[in-house]
Amino acid sequence: MSEAKKANVHNLQGIVGDAQTILFEPESFDLIYIALTLSEIPDRQSVLRSCYEALKPSGVLSVTEFFLDPHFTSKRQVKRLAEAAGFKQKETFGQWWSFTSNFKKVERLQTSGQALEPTDLAKISPRAYKHLISSGTYLFSQGILEQTDAYEGIVGFG
Repeated sequence: MSEAKKANVHNLQGIVGDAQTILFEPESFDLIYIALTLSEIPDRQSVLRSCYEALKPSGVLSVTEFFLDPHFTSKRQVKRLAEAAGFKQKETFGQWWSFTSNFKKVERLQTSGQALEPTDLAKISPRAYKHLISSGTYLFSQGILEQTDAYEGIVGFG
């Protein structure tokens, strides 16, 4: 924290806590950075879902891993965990043995007033799914159905 003061940064606050206990209001952060600790957390999915809730709508989750860490988590595993929590991979830097992956918060779907996780597409009835697709306001890509304005009338499968 003294380095932040030397750099004239005043909006930084250190907090000691448990990664599995939510300490913050929803949509409180622009960025959440997890470095070399994701696999140390027993319930990683719960923590990543909490990160999703704590991020602002345009927020970014950034995860760094390094192979020499005894609890190394691979790029593929980090991506799978983050996407299951509702994130979409934005970019990855580095090699397989040392990397940082950034994920953006993807807006969760609403249908009949019920919020859906991106991985819960099975909850959408065939009729509702057909309506979503025909309305052209949703894009299905990388296994996630997300709202989009850029591709009106187009559904892409990636």
